[in-house]
Amino acid sequence: AELEAHETACFWLPGTLKKRHVEQVPVSKNKEAEQPEQKLDTWTVELKAYRASKDTQLSDKATKPIRASCIRRPTSYKQVFHSGHDDDITCLAISHDRQFVATGQVGKNPTVRIWHAVSGALLTMLPVVHQRGIAALGFSQSGEDGPRCLASVGLDELHTHAVWRDDGGHWSKVSMIASGRGGKDKVSFVHWLVDGSEFKFVSGGDDHIDFWTISGGICRSKKGLFGGEKKPTTITGAVNHFMGPSDHEEGVKTPGFRLITACATGSLFRWEGRNFRDETPFTKQGEFPVSAIA
Repeated sequence: AELEAHETACFWLPGTLKKRHVEQVPVSKNKEAEQPEQKLDTWTVELKAYRASKDTQLSDKATKPIRASCIRRPTSYKQVFHSGHDDDITCLAISHDRQFVATGQVGKNPTVRIWHAVSGALLTMLPVVHQRGIAALGFSQSGEDGPRCLASVGLDELHTHAVWRDDGGHWSKVSMIASGRGGKDKVSFVHWLVDGSEFKFVSGGDDHIDFWTISGGICRSKKGLFGGEKKPTTITGAVNHFMGPSDHEEGVKTPGFRLITACATGSLFRWEGRNFRDETPFTKQGEFPVSAIA
């Protein structure tokens, strides 16, 4: 297959924001061409919407559109499908132990389905509280010392946020423990912070990032402070990154986890609390946005 462009994948040293390896990933002109074999050391999670047709093998009667999520295992390349959504899937989240997957959809009654990553079996469906659709989903990092939680963000005008708790274990029974309104700006992601942080989770998107607390069944947010002459920019994703003694030269006095966000300007931002700390250019002169970070 002819190659027309390259996408860049970067790997970072643990405990630092310095690049360890940069790899050019070829992009094929021929979308139908068979992709080269990849050696993966983690699961690849694929989000696909399948519409029933004469060629569809997911259903004997191709009378209604079928939406399905798929997980592909790196060793066997076998795929596990979860079908059941009745409209387009808009977002996906996988738990940190890789055991559970949550998928959300659009529609008049947008559902969130939580299913088992190995078998594809449905574990539970969340009560419908959002309007228009689900913008983002994110599993918490708790589990050993606290309950598992899931945050969901709706596509309504004010992007309502909701927090769900796993009451039954293995997501067999779920309850909504808090909710709160966001803002009118588009939300692209929701991400949980590590236990012990001042805030529970963050969400962000077009020209904003919000830091959320949970109290008395209510989610409350505070805007991220870009500070000085730094203008708000579109945030595309976030990770908890451990920074140690090697980062002293970068202004890190106390080792611990820091929030790192990817930006449409082609940079990575580091945050202290909800305050912007510094910026690491990811692409030359902001030529391309950073579309994902994990």
